[in-house]
Amino acid sequence: MQQLDLEQIAPLVPEALGRFFREHPRVALAYSGGCDSVFLLACALACGAEVRPFTVNTAFQYAFEADDARLAADQLGSETNLLTLDIFAHPEVTANPPIGVITARRSSSLPSKKRQPAKASKYSSTARTPPTILRAARGFARSKS
Repeated sequence: MQQLDLEQIAPLVPEALGRFFREHPRVALAYSGGCDSVFLLACALACGAEVRPFTVNTAFQYAFEADDARLAADQLGSETNLLTLDIFAHPEVTANPPIGVITARRSSSLPSKKRQPAKASKYSSTARTPPTILRAARGFARSKS
């Protein structure tokens, strides 16, 4: 497998990021293998930082994602640390209480002011999740406990 040349990457490192890695020469990196974390790993290595990338493997990921992350790190001359997490072993996750964002906002101690309802779009994180999807998700979480 061909490794990438870190000397070619070094001129591409943003100034603020280079300064960060000079000030923090030993770092741990949450590393998914996606473009953002691969870029950060490449920048850290190009700046001479001692970086330890950690990939968390859960039931919500396909096996190929961890393999792709490992391959990208290998091409940069780094080694990933794979942490396997059984998320369904945690009762606070599988309990899936009925409180949601809307309920939490209503009960918050923040000063109330008249808010305009958010416009829902397919790109908006404020769009309400259809109740059928919520019921299916809760059922899935319960079936795993």
